[in-house]
Amino acid sequence: MKKILLIAIILTPLMWSCKKDQVEINKQEPLGQKVLENLLEHTEIVDTVLLANVNALELGMRFYSINAGKITHLGCKMPYAGKFTVSLWDHGSKQLLASEMIDNYPDRFSYADIVDIPAMANQRFVISVNNVTEGVKRPYYISQRKSSTASLYPFTAGNIVYEAFHSKLTTVPLYPDAVTIGNQSFVAGYPDFIIK
Repeated sequence: MKKILLIAIILTPLMWSCKKDQVEINKQEPLGQKVLENLLEHTEIVDTVLLANVNALELGMRFYSINAGKITHLGCKMPYAGKFTVSLWDHGSKQLLASEMIDNYPDRFSYADIVDIPAMANQRFVISVNNVTEGVKRPYYISQRKSSTASLYPFTAGNIVYEAFHSKLTTVPLYPDAVTIGNQSFVAGYPDFIIK
């Protein structure tokens, strides 16, 4: 009986310290969908990567989410180290919703946290990156299909539908309003976002 009482005295504080809510506090929230980064890991849409360094450009893509959510991060992948401006625009009003200077590290996606932007289902946005850093235009990636020059757009990546490639000749971030038929066969600039 004394052994049972001793075991109960020892185990009671241990049982009280195992609270369910302590586990929940340490649990990390899932990061969300890294849309373009995930897409480029697969070759269903694009299978060839090239480098371009033609002009100073704002390079972007128009997209919408099938489901409502929130955009929590902006990011990019550029072949040159430096700080690149990534912008999120409302397509209908062409108004800037968020913009971040991304510390880019070559050959990997880098992201920065933003104030959450609500994304209603089917609301059109444009995500873009400017290829000028420190006053100098830098190379950017272009991905396309080897087998075709036909338009890639529209295509779906997870819950995101990309509708068109947008661009603008500019050394500073501006809404990329040019959408031309000849530019619809590739993904360029690699601006990205995280949506939850």
